[in-house]
Amino acid sequence: MSTPNLKLNLLAAGQAQKHVTLNDALLAIDALAQLSVINRTQTAPPASPTGGAAYIIAVNPTDAFTNHTNDIAVFAAGEWTFYQPATGWLCYVEAEALLLVWSAGQWVPASLPNSPLLLGINASATTANRLTVNSPASLFEATGSGHQLKINKAATANTASVLYQTAYSGRAEIGLTGDDKLHCKVSANGTTWKEALIIDQTSGLATVFGAPTAANGIATKAYADAAVGSFAIPFDYQLAANQSISTLSAWTPIVNLTTARIASANFSTSQSRFTAPAAGTYAFLAQVVHTAGAAPTTVTIAVLKNGNAAGNWVSQSIAAGAQGNASLSTILSLVAGDTVALGIYAQAATTVNFGFTSFFGYRL
Repeated sequence: MSTPNLKLNLLAAGQAQKHVTLNDALLAIDALAQLSVINRTQTAPPASPTGGAAYIIAVNPTDAFTNHTNDIAVFAAGEWTFYQPATGWLCYVEAEALLLVWSAGQWVPASLPNSPLLLGINASATTANRLTVNSPASLFEATGSGHQLKINKAATANTASVLYQTAYSGRAEIGLTGDDKLHCKVSANGTTWKEALIIDQTSGLATVFGAPTAANGIATKAYADAAVGSFAIPFDYQLAANQSISTLSAWTPIVNLTTARIASANFSTSQSRFTAPAAGTYAFLAQVVHTAGAAPTTVTIAVLKNGNAAGNWVSQSIAAGAQGNASLSTILSLVAGDTVALGIYAQAATTVNFGFTSFFGYRL
């Protein structure tokens, strides 16, 4: 007579040597309860096994393990004892940190419960991060026509996002953060965040934060309306007072360009010059109205780049006391920090007239 599951021999009434049967049962229980083996690759008995050493015998066994493939071999009381697994037996393999189950005549990895509370893959999961994966990459393969990664939130005010970190400190976040608009924001320290882009979920219109500071910056409509108009970084200023020009031997900047028709933070009215905020190609146009003095004169107009005449020049000769009107247009390549002023060169005294003289420019 034996037990139905572990096949432990039962004591018979009046049996002699009862301790032998009982000890065999205890050894079997010791081996099979909380079943754990060293490995499942052993094909022959190890040379010097320790008491209690257990193995799942691999295929093609030899010596004492012959004919015991997949059996549990346990060394106890100086000899090997073999146990045939039954359906549902669980066995932990120490060499692989793997839990196996005997099913359909073979040892297979034990499956996870249908809804595990925590799952760590090469990492320890926590209640805050119930699914934790430590891996150089993750692959989600499509079955059928495609694959969607879904992140759901219970209410509009909640968050559904992807957070990018450095040393577990947030640096960028993309998703629905606090509403149903798509947010893209960044942080230098994980605490203070700056919105870079917001896309409205109803209209699909995007709000871009910040004005462009370089040629490849993103120009927003708000920036264009407030600072650009129809062109990029424009300015347009008129002369606010006459400027007397004596006989000259060098280029002289035209000053008093302080009446703004298109105001620009990049134009200094105190110096009557434009400073390029970014590298690019710029167009400049000027209208210079001037009146000759007591002698005829030739007046030359040019744009002064960093103090030197650059681009196209225009010259005009007028009689004594006559008024001239010179128009200039030119295109210059500038880098950030280059200065541009309107310059004049005259052979004899002349006066630059206010109210008519103007200087206009923009980036192409």
